[in-house]
Amino acid sequence: MTEKTASTQTDTPLASDVTSQTGGAVVGAGGGGRGGGDVGPGAAPPHTNRYGAVVASIIAIALLLGFWFWRSIGSGSGAEEYPVSWFIIIAAILGSIVNEPFRQGEPHQYTYGWIAAYISWKSAVSVVFAFLLYLMAIGGLIGGDMFPHFVETSLAYGEHWNMTNFVTAVKPESYKDIAKILVWSFIAGYSEKFVPNLIGQILKTSEGKAEK
Repeated sequence: MTEKTASTQTDTPLASDVTSQTGGAVVGAGGGGRGGGDVGPGAAPPHTNRYGAVVASIIAIALLLGFWFWRSIGSGSGAEEYPVSWFIIIAAILGSIVNEPFRQGEPHQYTYGWIAAYISWKSAVSVVFAFLLYLMAIGGLIGGDMFPHFVETSLAYGEHWNMTNFVTAVKPESYKDIAKILVWSFIAGYSEKFVPNLIGQILKTSEGKAEK
């Protein structure tokens, strides 16, 4: 009786052995692991497809809004065929997407609605920060060799300011400045704290000058 019991215990695999052989996943009798459903080799997980679809939709919507704004100005008023603002939007959204889109939780638990809301909010914030950085560079609040330079930032004598002139006349000085705009727009989307920290430094500098 004792020998039979010992033999049974020896032949029964330990839970740790099963876990190691299945790559750390505990498989039930139904054959399905956690998350339900098997993903074949080389196949993209469902959450990856959902994420890509939402990202593509958001970029398309942003470009459509930019196209509508461009059409409202019209090429006759000086609007460029491919305005730099479109590429600022794309660079900011790409920077936001690249920077670890999911920070916590199980990606397969996310639904289309959750992903759309999360990416839309994050993309909108990144675009706002990118344009704020763009305006700070135009306004001279930030500057130096690392930041872009612009032309037509002042009005001629007798000319009145309007938003159309600001959008169409103010342009980067060279191709290098366009590249700098896009790089900083990407950084503004990639690092969520970059622009807020930059604003904090500007406020500290202005407060220090006011005290003097």
